[in-house]
Amino acid sequence: MRIDLYSKSTWDKSNLEVKKHLGLEETDIHVMVFRGLNHALMETTGGLVKSFPHKIKGYFFKNMDPYLELPMIQLAKEGFDVEPISFRGDFSSSQKEFLEGFQKNSLFTLLTHHDPLFSRKYKTEELFQHLNEQKHFVLQIYHNQPPSVESIKTLGRFQGYIVSINSQLAVAFLGARLKFSAPITSGFVWSDESTKRICEGLIDQIVEDKDKIEKFENSGTANSLPLLIQQERVYDRAIIHWKDMDSHALLQYLKQEELKETGYETEFESASLTRWGGFKSNDWLIQQGFKNDDLRGTLIIDVQQISESLSDKICQARQYILELQGEE
Repeated sequence: MRIDLYSKSTWDKSNLEVKKHLGLEETDIHVMVFRGLNHALMETTGGLVKSFPHKIKGYFFKNMDPYLELPMIQLAKEGFDVEPISFRGDFSSSQKEFLEGFQKNSLFTLLTHHDPLFSRKYKTEELFQHLNEQKHFVLQIYHNQPPSVESIKTLGRFQGYIVSINSQLAVAFLGARLKFSAPITSGFVWSDESTKRICEGLIDQIVEDKDKIEKFENSGTANSLPLLIQQERVYDRAIIHWKDMDSHALLQYLKQEELKETGYETEFESASLTRWGGFKSNDWLIQQGFKNDDLRGTLIIDVQQISESLSDKICQARQYILELQGEE
């Protein structure tokens, strides 16, 4: 038989379990779990707007992160004043533009700590602190590396982290003044398994090896070139590219029938449009200064996959692809 009735307390229980797991019980940090990053952004921004109706303006850094635009477009449709700040790869210049036009009676700003594809760090710390001092709400997204527990414990009253766990789960850590209702997520049934995944995702140790990454990227494997030069980033992935080959073809050769859908592949990934589909998939990167030809040939490799045998496989794959292209 089926009983279509569920406890309404599972969301509160999940929030409390995550808070206890990180040792946040004695802090005034609010914890909210969500069904993925888009859901978290929609409910946190929407919740803020409804809780502070006298403040009708918000900011976000356009093209900094493909996730930022959707919730802001929705708020704009509802009459909220949204001001996009142009971001073209240099956060210092975007920050300057933002501060010059900043209105103190505005409600919130959306930022990203690092990008979801290449894991480049955006150096937002100074602005993140400044806005808290101005008593302006500021929400910062974390994609591939969660914030440390210590940084969560020291969140200011107007600061919040929104952390992506996987495609289906996200969690928000919110300062004392970030209080609002979340009518959608609070109505979902939250299982112990979902809570466990969130807790594990927050304490998983990201494997980083800067020396190994830089050595591989600069080795010129199969005539490849490093894509990122002297950029601060999370060193859990190597990023190389070719100007004469689609990296999606190379990815298919390396993974063959084991290749997973975009967003689920954890060993290798391609930045090519043929992998992601649609002409606008890379627009945010193009606006930051990347060229289509470079992205087409970009291969992203998990640091734990790097080895001499991998280099040999890449050489074999490239030779095979060039032969198919008639360029051998």
